Amino acid sequence: MIKIIDDFVDKEYFKKIEDMFFRDNKFPWFVNGIVDSKNYKQFTHMFYNEYKPNSYYFDNLIPIFEKLKVKSLIKVKANYLWKTDKIIEHGFHTDTAQHIKNHEANWKTVVYYVNTNNGYTKFEDGKKIKSKANRLVIFPASVRHTGSTCTDKNERIVLNINYYD
Repeated sequence: MIKIIDDFVDKEYFKKIEDMFFRDNKFPWFVNGIVDSKNYKQFTHMFYNEYKPNSYYFDNLIPIFEKLKVKSLIKVKANYLWKTDKIIEHGFHTDTAQHIKNHEANWKTVVYYVNTNNGYTKFEDGKKIKSKANRLVIFPASVRHTGSTCTDKNERIVLNINYYD
């Protein structure tokens, strides 16, 4: 049900992804509303939503979509969580809950880790997936999960992809 793929893309393409998030001084981040009951906020960048690309940077992600064999995108968003003194989890959820009332079997959620840190994705059964650069985790969109902050790096950046396969 939960599939983990390390080294999802080749090193050359991964470098382009890293550069986009860490070295492009013009890459826009936007403050997102409260992501948990502790009033923690995060920065986000919406690449795709409501059936259309929403970002100048959208085309940079096409090789990921191709490798996933995406039939149709639902939502693509990057999350930027800054370093905290202790790990903060944000509460169990499904990424597409606000858009989709009933998940179909072929709807998937992907968490793609852009950098290595001590943050993680946790599932309701207690399974934790550590943030490791160029790691991808794929699971049915109906599976509830939570993300976390990190304490060992200045930021934790993940890409969330919701799609039909």
